[in-house]
Amino acid sequence: MEIAAATAIAVSREYLKGSEQAPRSPETARRILQAAMDLYPESRRSLLLPMARVLQAAAETSGDLKRAESYLLEAYDSGYTRAALALGQFYGEDGPAEMRDAEMARNYLQLSALAADPDGLQEYAQVLVIDPDVPVKQKRTAVLGALLNMVALLKEGDCSVLNDIGFFYLRGVLVQQDVGTALKWLEAFAQTGHTRTANYLANLFVSNQVEQIDVSKSLQYLQQAADGGIASAQFGLGKAYVTGLSIEPDLALAEKYFLAASAQNLHAADEWLARIYSGEFGGEAYEAKAKIYFEKALQQPEKSKSLPVIYGGYLSEVGGKEDLLKALGILQQATNAGSVDAANEIAKIYLQLGGEDSKLLEKAMEYFRTAARSGNPDSASKLARMFSCGMGVPISVNLANEWLHQSAVLGGVNSIYITGLNLLASNDPAAQERGRIYIKQAAFKGNPSAIGYAVARWEKGIEGFEEQPQAAARLIAFVDNLKDPDLRMRAKLAILKNRFEVATTVEDKEAQIAALEPMLEEGGAEALLAKAEMLRNAGTAKAPDLAELYRMIAEMGDSRGQREFGKHLLADLTLDVSVGRGWLEKAAKAGDFKAKLALLDPGAEDALQVMASIATSGEVCTVDEMVSMARVYSTLPDPQAGTMARYWMSLATTIADQDGDDLYAIGSAFQDGVDGLDQRYRAEEYLRGALALGRTSVLRDLAEGHLKGFWRQSSPEKAKEYLTSLADLGDKEAGNKLLSEIADGTIHSDLKEVSDLLVFLGDEVNAPDKYLLKLARLNLEGRLGETDHQKVLEWLTVSARNGEPNSMYRLYQAHFFGNGTAKDVGLGLDWLQKSAEAGNAKAARDLAVAYKVGVPGLSPDPEKASFWEQQYNDLSDVD
Repeated sequence: MEIAAATAIAVSREYLKGSEQAPRSPETARRILQAAMDLYPESRRSLLLPMARVLQAAAETSGDLKRAESYLLEAYDSGYTRAALALGQFYGEDGPAEMRDAEMARNYLQLSALAADPDGLQEYAQVLVIDPDVPVKQKRTAVLGALLNMVALLKEGDCSVLNDIGFFYLRGVLVQQDVGTALKWLEAFAQTGHTRTANYLANLFVSNQVEQIDVSKSLQYLQQAADGGIASAQFGLGKAYVTGLSIEPDLALAEKYFLAASAQNLHAADEWLARIYSGEFGGEAYEAKAKIYFEKALQQPEKSKSLPVIYGGYLSEVGGKEDLLKALGILQQATNAGSVDAANEIAKIYLQLGGEDSKLLEKAMEYFRTAARSGNPDSASKLARMFSCGMGVPISVNLANEWLHQSAVLGGVNSIYITGLNLLASNDPAAQERGRIYIKQAAFKGNPSAIGYAVARWEKGIEGFEEQPQAAARLIAFVDNLKDPDLRMRAKLAILKNRFEVATTVEDKEAQIAALEPMLEEGGAEALLAKAEMLRNAGTAKAPDLAELYRMIAEMGDSRGQREFGKHLLADLTLDVSVGRGWLEKAAKAGDFKAKLALLDPGAEDALQVMASIATSGEVCTVDEMVSMARVYSTLPDPQAGTMARYWMSLATTIADQDGDDLYAIGSAFQDGVDGLDQRYRAEEYLRGALALGRTSVLRDLAEGHLKGFWRQSSPEKAKEYLTSLADLGDKEAGNKLLSEIADGTIHSDLKEVSDLLVFLGDEVNAPDKYLLKLARLNLEGRLGETDHQKVLEWLTVSARNGEPNSMYRLYQAHFFGNGTAKDVGLGLDWLQKSAEAGNAKAARDLAVAYKVGVPGLSPDPEKASFWEQQYNDLSDVD
């Protein structure tokens, strides 16, 4: 096939450098040029330089280099002045080692400079500048000549010299190095639309070559280069948009630029596209597209080491059996190649499948052990969970703690935090100090729970943490700058919850609940659950408010909210039980463990078998879950159930650490007789532990134990102390409990305490008709100290206005006869009438007598006397 000489040169260049259309092949390039020389002898002069370059690039022997040299010399001898530059470079430092000749290189570069070749002027000047024997004046003349030539070219419209001059200043070539001046020249050239220079500037502005990194300018030039079609810039801009580093995240733009880079065969973009389509960064997931790009990326030899793990993990999540098998194949190959993370992913798949086939749990443990021993902290953590939950192995607290500690040693952040909590539960001060160190490490590694724990204690200087507001402020600033919104929200919630736990005043606790309000909308179910938990633990939660919170959480699809809302609905006897059960069933279907237990019918014949199945499912892992198991077992009629209840309680007490909620769960269960009525006294220890960790609501349970005689040293006065503490924290329910116990005579008090309590409760006194009557009696009997008749009348009046007939009758007696107050017959008779109408037999009797004989202010009336006498007889019969 005949081709023109110019075309031959262009095609040979493609084969010399290599491209998608023409794979690199210097030999092919040589043959094309040789064919052109043979076909077009008249064009030989223009083909000499390209042929010399191809021969030099493909040279395997000195003979090949000699032939290249001969073509260059022939080109120069034929009058092609550009060949002088080529010969200078051929003999120079950048040419073939065996052909280097400094003198000849210098001579030919001088000839090139004399011919006014711009590149020759530059390279000859560079040779002179580094030669110590050349006079300074001669060097300056050469440099000035090269620069003047470049300026002349610029005036003629050749903007490329902007780039050349920029690089001279950047590298200190011909001129003194000056990065600032270099940037001005390079930016000027980039503004002409030169995308490669824009790409270079994008990297330069975030490198250590510039005095001040300028991310904004870097992104500006990266955008120019990407829009100009440079694949690496498109890839870099895509990563910036997907990660949100120094730019607002935008998955649509990230996808656009990754697709452009992928179209130019930059295969690293395929992996990022797969991750976008898998939903890893949020947004809508596209399973089919994700698989296409994962597969495409997987076929590339330069793929990232993490790709098989990411793809295998994704396939295991999307579900089907075929996907799982494929995931195992991909991950096994990576494991065989030495990937510890791949072994961890295989173990997680077998753990997932182990719910249906327990034999696969052995495989899971085998792979977890392999990965953990090779340094994978997640595998060690998973092994700890398997032993703590009895997944395929008997529950072993010791082995669980050993693997948890191993995970912490390997850097597992959550394991570091949990290990820290476990150490804090020790009685050894040295172990406690290590625990605090672990928690601080986990906090500065970004664990949300550890951040909350450390911040709250540094701010107050409690529980062995020195008061360090600056350290707390650094952690808070770290949280504020987190890019991941979910992680940032979890950390903020953890800070508020821990501040709430360590709060010692009602104002402080209320402040944390108030601080939570602005986060409720953004924080979703987690924030609403945090509010419900705070209200419950503060003892200020009202049932309707909690029910509304749980309704909102349930409607968000959160299984915990569905369970709690279902329980609330079941407690309302006016509602159809199917409504509450419906929510529990939704929660159970979503995997909520407590919902499954709540749906169990204790009277069912297979209840014990169902519980055994749950016990071996690997779902019972936490203290709360173990206590829940014990509670359900304690309700079953089967004699074996009691033994199982005690077993689960024993496990729960073994693994309980410095967690107020866990200690409360255990204490509450003991108090309810889950481990037998004779073990109720044990609740006090755990409830007091929860109290020490900031769960003030347990004061009510402790008081209840004293009142009912559960504790070994039960005391009504201690109950009073606990209830008073709760009331001081604003707990109206505790205040009402205290008031009722005083009214019933269980707890001793005095007039001032009762008066203060009534002021605190205000309009929220429970059963004011009943209890204020009792308090009035105690007052009259002197059991609250010296009788205060004014208080008696005040309390009786409130009781009477709330419908208590006996209080109305006593008010009649007081006003009619002047007992403890000024005599007022009319007011007395009014109360007598009201008491009789309210069903008080004695009032009906006295009113009948009054109408029969007549009294001041009430004329005799036989008819009314007869009516009330009959009422008295009827009421007496009822009594």
